[in-house]
Amino acid sequence: MERLVIRVGSNTAVPCKFDLDFAIDLDKKTWNGLKEIFDALADVYDILGENYNLDRLRELAEADKDGRCLILNKKLALTPKGKNPVWILRDNGIIKDYIVDAWLCFDRDENLFCGYSTKSGIDIVENAVGNTVFFSQEAAEAALKERRGDEG
Repeated sequence: MERLVIRVGSNTAVPCKFDLDFAIDLDKKTWNGLKEIFDALADVYDILGENYNLDRLRELAEADKDGRCLILNKKLALTPKGKNPVWILRDNGIIKDYIVDAWLCFDRDENLFCGYSTKSGIDIVENAVGNTVFFSQEAAEAALKERRGDEG
């Protein structure tokens, strides 16, 4: 969708498609109301970015209202099924690699469980990512060094 207002720096947003000559005849209360609308619309553009789809935004808003949205505390970089390697740092200090085959979300005793399921049958809860579960061997090794207190 084409941008209707623009804001330069911290200035009040102004319309892109027409000039503000009409504002000369406006009383202060009306002009301040218009500036508030322009600023609110500019805020929406700043949040959504230049290329957005209102239908997708509507779908996400409806899913949120219905309680169907889940916000993860870590960014997940999932590739096609069967091609998602993870490295798990075990309590005994061993790093083991696994292939994730599914992302799971289900209700377990009124608590939402979210995680991965590996082909070996291990479920990885989402909050373990970055703690005991890593998306690269290097990250797992760095965590192991930190856990051991290694300097290098």
